[in-house]
Amino acid sequence: MGVVDGTSFPLSYLLVSAGKNRPITKILMSWFAELKEHGINNLKLFLTDKDTAQINAAISTWTNAHVQLCLWHVKRAVEQHLSSKKKIIQIRYNVQEAHNQCHIIDPNWQQSIFCSINFSDNNSQIKQT
Repeated sequence: MGVVDGTSFPLSYLLVSAGKNRPITKILMSWFAELKEHGINNLKLFLTDKDTAQINAAISTWTNAHVQLCLWHVKRAVEQHLSSKKKIIQIRYNVQEAHNQCHIIDPNWQQSIFCSINFSDNNSQIKQT
């Protein structure tokens, strides 16, 4: 995208057919090299949707460019994740397994017990939740 008087304009388009074993990074590198040859050689910022092929091609073409995730794509990914109807996988922490992988973790460690104060009676009893 190029910016003229505060308005963004696409400078170039590339359509690539998807498929297994496609050298997408090499295709993008060739395209970026052409853009660089045509004067787009002092790129300061490269926005992406977290596509590794784009990131790798951009880094190899414009070594000084800062690669950053596009805010629109980040917001969209968060909204899709939060609205997903997929079953949430609950991960159980196994302290012994953690200790086996890293000996400095205390094998006697117990997860915290969350408590709340029950204000329904005058004694303010603490109940475990």
